[in-house]
Amino acid sequence: MKDRLLRYLGEKGEWMGFACDCTSSLQEAVKLRHYSSGSLQGIGGLMLLSAMLGSTLKGEGCDLSAELKSFDGKEDLIANADSFIHVKAYSASISSPVLSGPGLFIVTKDLGLKEPYQSSVLCDMGNLEKAMEEYFVQSEQIETYCKLGVLFHPDGTLHRAFGYMVQALPFADDSTRKAIHDAWNKMPSLEALDFHQNSLEEILGMLLGEKDYETKIEKEIEWKCLCSQEKSRKTLSLLPLNELSQIAEEGKTIHVDCGFCGKSYYFTCDDLRAILSEKEKKASKA
Repeated sequence: MKDRLLRYLGEKGEWMGFACDCTSSLQEAVKLRHYSSGSLQGIGGLMLLSAMLGSTLKGEGCDLSAELKSFDGKEDLIANADSFIHVKAYSASISSPVLSGPGLFIVTKDLGLKEPYQSSVLCDMGNLEKAMEEYFVQSEQIETYCKLGVLFHPDGTLHRAFGYMVQALPFADDSTRKAIHDAWNKMPSLEALDFHQNSLEEILGMLLGEKDYETKIEKEIEWKCLCSQEKSRKTLSLLPLNELSQIAEEGKTIHVDCGFCGKSYYFTCDDLRAILSEKEKKASKA
């Protein structure tokens, strides 16, 4: 079954509802990187968030990343989605990350401008839903309710990754806000929704009731990593001059690994010298 996303925009722009399933995309991450259930819990939640937020992007070349980073630097998880809902996700700890304690929840939007927009909030690494809700309140003043589920079979293999979210937008009146809040509190658990095999349409139907919507958007979600030799080259060019010079002087072929899909890109000492030369020329002109 293909991964899907639904997004409804309420009449008068008072609310927005999302529901998505990214089970197949998360299974692709397992094939590529052999993540444990602990890692999947984290990157699965981030993948669901990035897909829902990515569905609001407009135009080719725009993308969005959602990241969880611990203060001690030991845990770093990230998921990315573009406007076509191509998704990918990465965890620095493949085996068993410790998703607890203080950290940062970071959202980065690249809208094709000079610099990406980035905003972050303090969070409990173990409560991604709360982090998402706090992010919207602090950065965009939007009341948000979010539920994310990564469920497993008894043997520990991935069963299903799905979630939903509803937002009372700035133009929402008090009655709309109350109705959304009341409906949210009556929602069944994720386990119950899974047990009854509720579709995305049924989930949003329970959440939104008889509310009319102006726009309905449905998109397929697909795992897709767009890494390349050229992008890896650009990554190397971001290294400080002294560090790049030291690597080039070692005279060895090095490789840059893509954290999302695990593919390796190789660079000879001549490649590194060429990158260093370009960087030195730019520095002299600055």
